[in-house]
Amino acid sequence: LQTTHSIMTRSKKLMYALIYVTHSDIYPGASIDAIRVFSKLSYNIANREKLVSHPWLLDAVMKSSFGKQIEIQKQASIIIMNLSAIEASHDIIAKDDKYIDSIPQKIMNGGEIRTFTISILKNISSSQLVKIRLVRFQNGNILDALIKDALNYEGKEKSGLCAIEVVRNLLCSDTAATIAQRKELLPMLSKISISNEWNEYRDIAEEITNELNKELLKYRQQPSAHDEFPKQKNDI
Repeated sequence: LQTTHSIMTRSKKLMYALIYVTHSDIYPGASIDAIRVFSKLSYNIANREKLVSHPWLLDAVMKSSFGKQIEIQKQASIIIMNLSAIEASHDIIAKDDKYIDSIPQKIMNGGEIRTFTISILKNISSSQLVKIRLVRFQNGNILDALIKDALNYEGKEKSGLCAIEVVRNLLCSDTAATIAQRKELLPMLSKISISNEWNEYRDIAEEITNELNKELLKYRQQPSAHDEFPKQKNDI
């Protein structure tokens, strides 16, 4: 089966045909069948580089994530998540304005798609330019959705707080000022810091707090800089 999948991903004609079918009306269910093929192929790590390299494939899948059928949305999100493990996909995903703009809503909707979306963000936020774009996009809407997701989580599952991992990934010298000024950041960090259930995430909350304080101190030691950090607030 692995050999068959490898042959399929190397066939440009087959890939182009499947891309076309994802948004066609050849017969009822054609789109979901094509998306399921891509989904199966994307689970194999050996196929991912080749899938990402096919022109328009990832674009077509991101477009499918807005499909009317929940199953198409789900499978498209799985494909994007799997392919986002490949660095070459990061720029393609981050530059798709429509997809990036949909991320806050996908997170707020909850369920499996929320989990897949946060995993996608965790993968693509390893790139410096992507960090900056995600944090600044639409005045920080993605960042706000991640912070709110972690702040409002009341469950027991460890994976429920994975949004804070993305916030940590997004934090760097170029994004610290924007992150520090989100109004729900401190309540979120405080809630996780005093929790008795999530040791791993308490460490991440402390790491974010320390990193922000370090960047804040560094910034204030630059007398000629425009102070983007709110001076009237105490350090985090």
